[in-house]
Amino acid sequence: MANKAVERYHGDSDYRFLHDRVSELMAECLKHDVQEFNQHQQQRREQEHNQKKKKMKTLDLNITRCG
Repeated sequence: MANKAVERYHGDSDYRFLHDRVSELMAECLKHDVQEFNQHQQQRREQEHNQKKKKMKTLDLNITRCG
């Protein structure tokens, strides 16, 4: 099946055009998805960091009150 696709790609300019456009579209979609994923991961890390800072501040206040 792969050989058939390669033959058609090289022998049919319409097929090659369609294949190339679909490949470009898929690459753009994948690029967008990766960017969205990375942004989400960064936001999650920042939220976790802020939560840890709040917990540490609360712990520091509690220790100060006890001491």
